[in-house]
Amino acid sequence: MSKKLALFFMGLACTTSAAWAAPFTATWVDTLSSPSTSPYVIGEPVVVEVTFDNGGNSTVSQTWGVDDLLSITYIFNNAPNTITTSFDLVANSPTMSGSFQTDGTGTLTAVPASLNGTATGGVGVTSDDPTGDQDFRWWINGYNEVLVNDTGGSISNAAFAANVETNLDAGAWSMGDVVVPEARPVPILSIWAIAVFALLLLVLGLHKSARGRRES
Repeated sequence: MSKKLALFFMGLACTTSAAWAAPFTATWVDTLSSPSTSPYVIGEPVVVEVTFDNGGNSTVSQTWGVDDLLSITYIFNNAPNTITTSFDLVANSPTMSGSFQTDGTGTLTAVPASLNGTATGGVGVTSDDPTGDQDFRWWINGYNEVLVNDTGGSISNAAFAANVETNLDAGAWSMGDVVVPEARPVPILSIWAIAVFALLLLVLGLHKSARGRRES
């Protein structure tokens, strides 16, 4: 191996450019139409946030399927009566028909025709709803209540959105800021590996010098 070749491999290893994955969140906002029982407040916001990660680092021209889902979060009411319930969709695998898709501008052009799930016994659920117990069901399908928060799905604890049909409309969802593809140069060698390369170059240099003396 020549000195130039060794230098080439060292430089290549230390300056390799790599992409990083990032989760993204789609958000749908509406108003609560029922129930009127505490702690829900009719006429105040219903916010649904779906977070996913397909291994990419951009919101441009992307598709996120059921295997890319990380969590879904429901937020009800304005402060100080805000209720937040989050579901870990890795621990509680949902049922989904369709996918989330964006176009070349990073705008959502498609959302699932149906997305729903069940969480039993509080597994993978974080909630500060004082009326709920550990069993939950939730739907994003354009007609069902968006969340039921007690055993058996009692209608008294079922949250309905006023314009529920819009959760099937991609235009009613937002993705936040558009993130375009980017690559970051990252070192992939430790300081010890670099030291080994340096030692290799030294040995090659000494070998060349010794060979030159023998030939003279």
